[in-house]
Amino acid sequence: MSLSSSLIHENLIKTNSSIVLLIIYASVHLINIVIFLKTFTNLFLFKKEEFSFNSEYNSKIKNDETIKENLNNRITLVGKSNNDNLILNINKIYFIKSSDNYCEIKYLKDGKINTNLFRVSISDLEKQIKSEFVIRAHKSYLVNLLHISDIKGNVNNTKATLIICNTKIPISRSRREMVIKKFKTIT
Repeated sequence: MSLSSSLIHENLIKTNSSIVLLIIYASVHLINIVIFLKTFTNLFLFKKEEFSFNSEYNSKIKNDETIKENLNNRITLVGKSNNDNLILNINKIYFIKSSDNYCEIKYLKDGKINTNLFRVSISDLEKQIKSEFVIRAHKSYLVNLLHISDIKGNVNNTKATLIICNTKIPISRSRREMVIKKFKTIT
């Protein structure tokens, strides 16, 4: 064997061993990723009781005259500022989100989704609304049951999806059963 062919043979062996080491390194990391994903899936996505159910807006509402009558009740929401004043039907409210001393109100007006920001606590608005359809789903959210398309999740992570604005509203563990029960009674 000549000197040049010996060098070529040596470089080929080094290159092949580098490729083998790279493949082994990548395989170990791939196995770690698979183990992580399997653990993550088992811990967070499929924990305890899973559920999911759907509802179409107003199509499954029980044929109860008191429910139909309450849908058209007009309410006035009043905040602490002079300009914080909103008059609308209960069925036009999608949800109310609280942040400190302010509340963001999402509602339907003239076929468009609107947002108003009021300086008021969520508990004050809850008292003003007094509706069986708009309920507290979380410490920071009031949600209108009539606009929920589905509720998915488990005990630790339940969310209600709203039909039109496709917003996911968190449902707290302590209120989960009550929200699901009330949602089932009107659908």
